[in-house]
Amino acid sequence: MSVARYRQWSGAYEAGAITLAELLGHRARLGREAGDLGRKRDELAARLADAVGEGDLVELGALAPRLRDAPDEVKSRVAMAMIEKVVIRQGEDPDILWR
Repeated sequence: MSVARYRQWSGAYEAGAITLAELLGHRARLGREAGDLGRKRDELAARLADAVGEGDLVELGALAPRLRDAPDEVKSRVAMAMIEKVVIRQGEDPDILWR
């Protein structure tokens, strides 16, 4: 539930701008919206977990221009967040273990 909107409607009620029935109606609507958002969040989290669990690549193409132009410190933080471990052996390509 949006705390700011909840406070807004409570303030309107306390100021006498809306009735108790209106306040309760707004609170009920905010509760439904919060529930809808929670379900959508859970659905998206499950879809992401399935995609990552199946080995599908998460689409990062839209971020490519921003990453290309980002300072090295930002690129380093992104890489550290995405990479679990890098194994380097002489004469071989590095093995990257992704998070």
